Amino acid sequence: MNETEILEELKKSPYLRASLEDLIKIIKNREGETTIADVAEERIIENFRNLGSNALQDWANQESERASEHCKKKMPGIHKEVKKK
Repeated sequence: MNETEILEELKKSPYLRASLEDLIKIIKNREGETTIADVAEERIIENFRNLGSNALQDWANQESERASEHCKKKMPGIHKEVKKK
């Protein structure tokens, strides 16, 4: 990926951008909270856990949408049933 593509993906993924911003804040110690290595390590690990969870959810949503579109193309007569409230 080139820089432009990366920036476009960051615009499309708010959680990715927020995670990257948080990571930069930790590394640069912009909030003055990470004066101890253990604290910085904990915050970085938590950041990556959240990023991983969000990324996996995003991936699952995209795969579900792709599978749905694939089925619609292969079997155009099938309709999604929605329960009425």
